[in-house]
Parts: sequence; C-alpha cells; structure tokens
Amino acid sequence: MLPRLGLSLLISIISLTAVAQIGTWRDHLNYNNALHIDLLGNEVFVGCDNAVFVYNKVNNDITRISKVNGLSDIGITAVKADEERGLVIVGYENGNLDIIQNKTITNFPAVKNSSVIGDKSIRHIYFFGSQAYISTGVGIISFNLDRLEVSDTYQLLATGTPSINEVTVLNDSMFAATDDGLFRGSLNTDLTVFANWIQDLSIPVPFGPVKNVSAVADLLYINIREGEEQGVYARQEEGWMNINPIDDIVELTESPAGLTLNTSYFIDVKNPDGSILYRISNYGDDVSMFASQAIYDEMGDLWIADSRSGLIRYNQDSGFEFIRVSGPGTNSAFKLELADGRLWVASGFPQHPGNWNNTFLQAGFYKFYNGEWENYMPKDFPVFSEERISDVTVAYPDPDNPDLAYVGSWLGGMLTAEGGEILTVYDENNSSLEVREEFTLPEGEGFVGVADVVKDDDNNLWMTNGYA
Repeated sequence: MLPRLGLSLLISIISLTAVAQIGTWRDHLNYNNALHIDLLGNEVFVGCDNAVFVYNKVNNDITRISKVNGLSDIGITAVKADEERGLVIVGYENGNLDIIQNKTITNFPAVKNSSVIGDKSIRHIYFFGSQAYISTGVGIISFNLDRLEVSDTYQLLATGTPSINEVTVLNDSMFAATDDGLFRGSLNTDLTVFANWIQDLSIPVPFGPVKNVSAVADLLYINIREGEEQGVYARQEEGWMNINPIDDIVELTESPAGLTLNTSYFIDVKNPDGSILYRISNYGDDVSMFASQAIYDEMGDLWIADSRSGLIRYNQDSGFEFIRVSGPGTNSAFKLELADGRLWVASGFPQHPGNWNNTFLQAGFYKFYNGEWENYMPKDFPVFSEERISDVTVAYPDPDNPDLAYVGSWLGGMLTAEGGEILTVYDENNSSLEVREEFTLPEGEGFVGVADVVKDDDNNLWMTNGYA
C-alpha cells in the first residue's frame, strides 16, 4: 500500500494559483486534524499528524511548518512550549525531536538513533527547572534545555523500565505514570539509580497501567483507564478518591479553577474537590467534539486542538471561534486530476500496488482552486455511509465544467459533485453499472467498483466497472 504522507506538489510541474514561487515546494497537508497544542507568548502551536502550524493571537497570522520548510520528520506525538527559553519541542512517534527557537529548527535524533530496542515514541514532555523530562516507551529521557542535550536516562526497575506515559513533579518528588503502575522518585536523590524509585502500592490497581498523572493545586491526580477501578483519582489524606469514575479520559490538565478532564467528546472543568464547574460537550449548532488536547491561556480562554475541526478558541462570554487552515480533508492522496487550474484529489485507497482489495477507507475527495481547498468529507455528507462510498479512486473534472467532478468508488459506484455539494450517486440501480457477482458484503450489499472515468469528444462518459 502506498504511504499516506500527504500531498506535496512541485509548483513548477503543476501550475496552480498559489502564493508559492515557481520552482519551490509547498506543502498541502491536512491542518485540521489538530492533535497537540501549547502556548508560547502570543502564539499558539498546534501539532497535526505531519506538520505544525502557529497561530498569532494578536494579528491572526498563521505560519505552517512541515518537512518542506524545516521539520525533520512526520508522525508528531507531542508539542510542548517553554516560555522561559522561548522554545518549542516537537516529538515524533519514532523518538525524533525537533526544537523550534527564534524561528530556527534544530533536530535532535539521539533517541531515535539509540540502540535501545522498543517503542521510542515521544509520549509526553514535562518541563521542570532546566530539564525537559521526556516520556517514552523505553523510559524517561532527561533533556537539558540550556545545553540542548540529553542529560540522563532513568531506569525505574532493576530489570529495566516500564513504558512511561507521563511524568509530573509535586513538592520534592517526581511521579511517573507507567504501563505497570505509578512510581515516585525523590528529586533529592540520583534518579538514574533504579533503587531511588519506589512503586506506589496504594493506588487502586498497583501494577496496572496508569495513563496520566498531573499535579494541580498541591493535589496529585492519576487516570486509570482499564479494569473495574477505572477513573480519575485524587490523592488525599485518607487515600485515593475516585472523582470521575469513567474510562474515557484521555488528558488531565490544569485550569484556572482546578482540573480539566478531556474525554475527546466532552471537556469537564472541575474544582480541586472534583465537583464540575462546567462542561463543554459540543461547539454549538450540533458540531461534535473530537478534542485531542486543551489548554488555558492567561486570559482564561480555552484553546482546543480538535482532530476534525482544527484549532478552536472558547471564551465563556463570546463562545467558540474556529480557526481553520485551508488544506485537503485528510493526508491521503491516491490520484490527481487537473483541469483549468482546478486540482481534484481522490483519497483512495484500494490496495495498490497490489491486488486492489478494498481497505474501506472513507476519506472523501478534495478540490484545490485559487489557493483554497474544498473538501467533500464523510462527516459532512451522510451519503458516504448510506451508499457505501469508500476507497475513492478518481475525481475526474468535466472538461467543459472543471468545477463538476465524476467520482469513482471502489465499492459504491460513481457520484457527481459540484460547488460543495454531492449531486447524484450512480450504481446498479440507476445506471448501466453492474455488481460483482461473487462478492457480497455482510449486510447483503454488492460491490460496484469504478476505478477510472473519462469523457470523450462526443460528450460520452466512460468508466471502468471492475469485476462486472
């Protein structure tokens, strides 16, 4: 299967209306799949799958950063800003690190290139003093922010170290949430010595996975997502109290009131005692939440990285503001068609090269014109699920009207689209397209495969009809 690394076009080869100079590269990535977020002064840094964008709160400018103009990798798993030094660390799923400082990007591949075997993914970054404590699947990496180098690695057990999910500091101790429980180490000891780490056996599941750990208002919170003891626990004098007994929490962060809990489909802002101050469960007009991370700024505004809606600012008085960056609906690109300055992109993705088996990907199709993307996505059009429109193979622009496209699906036939609307779906019921006889979905529906479409000089529309 071809890698879905997004769409980068050489402008000197494909002539499009854009701000990029001829002969240079420009990225065309999905910047609305916001996954990570942090604040640095008046700037909001947002990490997507394969790129970062920076939103300036003062002048509303947006800067895109990708492999085209400085990042060293793709697969972003963490973004963390250090106000004191004016830098941002970007972590990747392969252990790679980039540091953005004074508009310069420096790569630090030490973790990625280390000989340690295991999951090197950068799961979490925590700043304390002059160090960035980086949680990975192979342990805790201590990175010196002044010298910009790895200081130490921490081994929590004599037999090695469990996978580290997050760390935090409370008073004189560092706490590590791991796949094998909660560990504590005194900052007054040498934490490179495993004997100085103590496993906390008082938590409800002493040897089970702890997903998150956070220190807020002198209280320690942990998030247990598996088993009968799931929930968010606050450590109190009488022991651990479950203040949120559900397993869907993906993030614990500090808020002006106390604690913010993010489930991705709602955000709870809680007082330190666990009582709810308020809940955000949609963005108004029934726009569903897919919140990845959220953070408050000094003015009390909540900034949300949403995997479908991009960057969102929430103010309790004025409500929600959507900050969108134009880009294709996803980073999946299978086939390109160009006509009169309109670029149509089919997302795919039957197995190709290969046997063209279905992957049942529903990622839509997109049009680029005059520097802006127009996306036709399943979340906006129920017809994708109703008519089984998946594995989109082609979006062919009509030669006489390049804003009209004929779109082939390697399952649901063909449809037409124009002006941001899907017009008609053609399958075995209303056209000469035929069903693949020997292939039936579990629901009893048939396969109508269209791999390519073309229109001849006599105004006849031709299309392939696979296996018919």
